[in-house]
Amino acid sequence: MSQLKEDGCNKISTSSRNLYPPAALAVLASPHAAHLNKIEEHKMAIAQVRENLKNDLYVPNDLTDTQIVEFMNCVDFDVTKSTAYIKSAYQLKKGMMLVFMQREPFSEEASLFWRVVDMAVLPKLTTDGCRLIYFGLRDPEPANFQTVANMRMFIMAEEAIVRCGELIASYVMILNGEKMSLGHVPINKLGFLKQSIIYLQEASLINVKKIHFINASSIVEKTYSLLRPFLCQNVTESLAFYANTAALASCLDPSILPTELGGTMPGSIDYYKEILKTVVEKCAPYFKSEELQRMKKAQEAIQYLTGSV
Repeated sequence: MSQLKEDGCNKISTSSRNLYPPAALAVLASPHAAHLNKIEEHKMAIAQVRENLKNDLYVPNDLTDTQIVEFMNCVDFDVTKSTAYIKSAYQLKKGMMLVFMQREPFSEEASLFWRVVDMAVLPKLTTDGCRLIYFGLRDPEPANFQTVANMRMFIMAEEAIVRCGELIASYVMILNGEKMSLGHVPINKLGFLKQSIIYLQEASLINVKKIHFINASSIVEKTYSLLRPFLCQNVTESLAFYANTAALASCLDPSILPTELGGTMPGSIDYYKEILKTVVEKCAPYFKSEELQRMKKAQEAIQYLTGSV
């Protein structure tokens, strides 16, 4: 068995048989400053979760305190629920290699994502403390919408939002149906979309409390009917559809919405989108390290199952 050494909160393998260098994995060892208070507050619970996970076949042995606390944040820091949540996340990741491998924020696929899609995090919280995330189409052409690559980037953006900011208990999504067509939900990708929706519902670091769907046309209704069988009851009950942005501003405080969404907040969606893009790109070392972390675990699992350890 490989020996482990402590490097801060991160355990890094020093075995010569390990194909993934400790220097790459060590990027995970430095928690964001906004997480430190939560890590200190829940350090005993984090230790218990780590103990619960130590023999799992899919979960990396060297999860950092930061990674664990990010998952715990999704389930009110409950130890039992956190353990189950993390196990589910890594099992689902293993079955979604197209999404969780080659996560490169400077790739051509990433550039295309930002050209085709508008995704932004708005700076002000709702009255009940939720963070707002906006998602809509910039380019209406379905041929330019790469379903798999865009899902990869969407999940990367979600992780970057959590990793680079304070831990927020709940989020509100604003989805814009303008420019959307049935071509953006190809029938031959429904199996992939089902798998991705299951992951977003059961293992995402973003806990979505409410989904506001603006500019909801008949196309949006048809698309929703295709995807509804994959949605859990909590998600369907959280959905609200609006014909325009004016209706959204009547449900949310206009002072937390930019003018494009019927609000009065300074700054545009383009401005906040550029900030998010920068945040995702700054997380490039993390994405690489997290991928190597999972590959290292897969290697160890193979060695264990084949008796070659």
